[in-house]
Amino acid sequence: MCCSIHQQDPSVVLCLQCRKPLCESCANRFAVAHCQDCMRRYGDAYRRDNLRTLALSLILLLCGFGAAELLFRLDPSIFHPCSSIFVSVWTGYVIGGIPIGSRLFDVWLKGRTVEDNNSAQALIRWWPIKIFVCMMIGIALSPWMALRFTKDLWAWSKNSRTSDP
Repeated sequence: MCCSIHQQDPSVVLCLQCRKPLCESCANRFAVAHCQDCMRRYGDAYRRDNLRTLALSLILLLCGFGAAELLFRLDPSIFHPCSSIFVSVWTGYVIGGIPIGSRLFDVWLKGRTVEDNNSAQALIRWWPIKIFVCMMIGIALSPWMALRFTKDLWAWSKNSRTSDP
C-alpha cells in the first residue's frame, strides 16, 4: 500500500482517525499518526472551541461587572463607595472565569481512568458544586489560559495565512 499523499512512498502506518495510509515522513509530521486533513479538522475545532470559550468568558465578565454595578446603583449602602469598582471588577472576573474553568475541568476529566472519572463525576453531578469548582479553577487560571488561547489563535491565524493549500 502507498502513502495517500506521496504516491511513490510505501505506507508504514494508517491515520488513527480516517485510516488513510501514511508514509514515514507523513507519520512523523505530527506527534500522533494523523493525516494532514484530520489535523486541519482538529485544529479548526480547537480554534472554534477557544474562540467560543473566550467569547463566553468575555460576555460573562461584562454581565458580572454590570450586575454588580447595577446592584450598587440600586442600593449604594451595600458597598463602601471606594470599593464598589473593585467588587464589580472582581465579580466580573469570577463569573467570567467559569467557562475557562469548565473547559479545564473537562480536559482534566478526560485524562482520568474510568474508575476515577466515575467518582469525580459522582461528586459533580450536583451542578452547583461543578459551577463552584469551575469558578475556583477559573479564578486561578483565567489570565494564563486567556493568554494561551490568544497566543494559540494568533499563531493559528498566522500559519493559516502563510501555509500553502
